[in-house]
Amino acid sequence: MIEVVKMLGDSNDRFDSILAYIQKETSNVVIQEFNSDIYGSVRNIIIPATNAPKILLVAHHDVIKGSKGYNDNGSGVAISLNILKYVIQNNITNVEFLFSDKEEFGGIGIRHYLENNIKRLDKTFGINLDVCGLGDTIFFKRYITKRSIKLPSENELDVPFSDSYVLQQFNVENVLFITGIDDKTKLISYIFEHQHNGHLDNKIEELNDTIMQKVYDLVIDIIKED
Repeated sequence: MIEVVKMLGDSNDRFDSILAYIQKETSNVVIQEFNSDIYGSVRNIIIPATNAPKILLVAHHDVIKGSKGYNDNGSGVAISLNILKYVIQNNITNVEFLFSDKEEFGGIGIRHYLENNIKRLDKTFGINLDVCGLGDTIFFKRYITKRSIKLPSENELDVPFSDSYVLQQFNVENVLFITGIDDKTKLISYIFEHQHNGHLDNKIEELNDTIMQKVYDLVIDIIKED
């Protein structure tokens, strides 16, 4: 997984790198681009489900200025790209992928996506991967869903803003996955150091390939269940 993060590079060329990676796997890709009065160009990358989407897999690709964004959110993007390969290789047609833009500025990209696609998503379960490259433990947060997650209940965690909040506003049940250390007294500060302008988010060697693989396996299990 870390090799994919390295391939994506830092924030300067991430959009182009993601698109190039996808186009090697499939021509079924849509660029949703629009202009925000405040934030300028917003570009989402969508790999539409061929059939009605049962799963919407979300990972934001934008990065806070000044950060290389290896964990936030190169990790989530890399895991999603590996899942895309699995979905294509196994001819799974009911999973839709969204690499959203401007999550760091209030979820502008995913909001635009939902405004244009919500009618297709009435029976869709969202999975949001955000900062999933650290530590040894997977945490999650459910949004308007009681769906069982194969993790101990104590691993449910309240988190700051993410694209999951926007999914919730549009009544799309979803779950956010995030990873970190199994010490809740230090967890939040640990995560903050590895995202946004936290200095450790510029160090790719901080990423943990094993935990990224565990997130990948967990999402694949959910896809198989559907």
